[in-house]
Amino acid sequence: MLLFWISRMGLELNTVSMINKAERLLSFTQTFINKVELFKGDLSIARNIDVFFYMQKNEEMRTLIEGILESTIRLQSQTKLLEETYNAVMIRLCKENCWLGDHVGNKYSADAKAAKISIL
Repeated sequence: MLLFWISRMGLELNTVSMINKAERLLSFTQTFINKVELFKGDLSIARNIDVFFYMQKNEEMRTLIEGILESTIRLQSQTKLLEETYNAVMIRLCKENCWLGDHVGNKYSADAKAAKISIL
């Protein structure tokens, strides 16, 4: 579901792939943490496996994924604002450019007619 939503947002394929891999790793490490927690009384497991490392890294990956999603939303918002501004400027520029062309064309046309009449 998340992969579909992100791909609709227009993220690069590499970013989508990395988020997908990170989510699968999060799932796997959470399962691993749960297994280790079942045997937390076993001292040999407690000495050889640092569960807190996995818990910390899981939280880091979740934070990074959220940051990417938030950045994408901000980027979309900024892109929309840019598009709206661009369209407003383009519409006004086209209208005013046409008006200027008509105005200048009519002025020079009237001046040319007056010049012809005075020459005759």
